[in-house]
Amino acid sequence: MVSGLIHFLTIGPTLALACHRRSKRAAGRVVSNIVPNKFSELHAHRVRLVTAFSTSDSISSSGGGNPSSSTSSPVEWRSHWRVLLEKLHETGHYKSDPHITSADVESDSAAMKRAVLNFTRQRADILKNLSATNLKNLVRAGLPEGEYSDRKSKNAYRRLEASFIKGQPLSPGDGGAADFQDVLRMILSLHAVATTKAAEDHGNNKEIQQHLGIAAGNILPEVLAAMELPPPEGAPVQSDKATNMQRLSKSKASRRPRDGSDQPWARSKW
Repeated sequence: MVSGLIHFLTIGPTLALACHRRSKRAAGRVVSNIVPNKFSELHAHRVRLVTAFSTSDSISSSGGGNPSSSTSSPVEWRSHWRVLLEKLHETGHYKSDPHITSADVESDSAAMKRAVLNFTRQRADILKNLSATNLKNLVRAGLPEGEYSDRKSKNAYRRLEASFIKGQPLSPGDGGAADFQDVLRMILSLHAVATTKAAEDHGNNKEIQQHLGIAAGNILPEVLAAMELPPPEGAPVQSDKATNMQRLSKSKASRRPRDGSDQPWARSKW
C-alpha cells in the first residue's frame, strides 16, 4: 500500500503534465482548423470588394455620357490638333496663305481657320468615320461662351445638337443636317478659348474648355485616321453652310413679286 502510494506520487505529476500537453495540442488543432477558415473567408470577401471596385472604376473610366469620364486628358487634344494642322499644311490647305510655314500653323488664327474649313469641305465624308458616342460627347461638352464662338460656330452647334442629341436634324431652311465642318468649327472655338488667358474668366468657359478638350482629344484621332483613307469615289465637295443659306435667301427673293403682293397683308383673301 505504502509502495503503491509512493509510486503514484512519483509518476502522478508526469502523467498530469502529459495530459495537459495532449489537451493543449488538441485545442490547438481545433483553433488551427477554425482560425484559418475565418481568415480565408475574410480574405475572399476583401478580394470580392476590390474586384468590384476595380470593375466599377474601369467601367466609369471607359467613357459614357459625361465627356470627363473619357480616357483622354483635357490637354491631350492640343497635340492631335497640331498634327492635323501640320498635315493640312503638307497637303496644300494653307496655299492661300503662303507666308505660313509648317512651324507656325497655329500662329495665324484666320489662316488656320481657312485651312481647316477648306479641308472639311473637301472631305465631308469623314463625318461617317466618327463614332456616335464621341460626337455626342463633343456636343454635350458645350460651346465656349462670348466672342470665342462666332455666329457660324453657334449655328454649327445647333445642327450638331439637333442631329446627334435630339435625333432630328434641322430643316433645310433652318440649317439642315450636321456635317463634318460643324465638328471642326467647335474645335476651332475650343482653340480660341485655350489660347486666350482671359477666356476662362468668361461665364462657364473654364468648365466647358475642360470637357470640350477631353471630347476633342477623343475625336481628333478618328479624324486623323480617316484622313489616311481615300475619299469615296465621286464624293462631292461641300460648300459653306452660310453660303448655301445666302443662296437660298436670294433664290426666294428672286421669286417674290416686286409689287409686294407676297407680303401677308398684301395677299387677297379671294
